[in-house]
Amino acid sequence: MPGTGGFLHPEQVIKQIDFQAGQKAADFGCGAGYFTILMASAVGPNGQVYACDVQTGPIESVAEKAKAANIFNIKTIRCNLEIPNSSKIAPESLDWVMLANILFQSQKKDAILQEAKRVLKPRGQIILIEWEPKVSLAPKEGWPLSRDQAIDIAKKLDLTLTKKIQAGEYHWGMILKKIK
Repeated sequence: MPGTGGFLHPEQVIKQIDFQAGQKAADFGCGAGYFTILMASAVGPNGQVYACDVQTGPIESVAEKAKAANIFNIKTIRCNLEIPNSSKIAPESLDWVMLANILFQSQKKDAILQEAKRVLKPRGQIILIEWEPKVSLAPKEGWPLSRDQAIDIAKKLDLTLTKKIQAGEYHWGMILKKIK
C-alpha cells in the first residue's frame, strides 16, 4: 500500500480478519488511515468504523480519503487513548478494534488496551500489530513490544490470544478476544 513504505501490508492483514457486513469497529491510532479505509469497506455501508488519533492531521486526512473514495461509514474522533473513556465510544458497542503500531509509542500500553477492551462487545476482538523487536528498522522510541510482552499485558486485562496473523516481515500480529 502506498505510504507504508512496504514495511506493513494492510490488505494482507485485513484478508485474515473475519469482518462481517454491518459490524462496528475502531482504528485506534489510525494515522494515515490505511486500515480505516479497508475496514470500512469490509464492514460495508451498514457498518461503522471510528478513526481515532491524538493528532488532528491524520484525522483530517482520513476524512478526506474517505470522501474521495465515497466511503461514508467512517466517523473521526480526536482523542488521547491513554486517557480512560477519551474515545467517547459507547461501552461494549464494537465488534473489532485495530491497534497497529501504536503501543510501542506509549508508556501506558495497559491504558490503551483497557480503552479498547472497554468499547468492545462481549467476545469482541482486538487486532494488534507491532514492530518485530529484532528488526533493525524498528523505531527505538518506547522500544518495540514483543509478542510475549503483549500476551502478558493482555492476560492481565482478561484478553485471550485467539489467532496469530501475518503482518509482513517487519511486524507481528495477533487477535485478542475479550473474555470478560
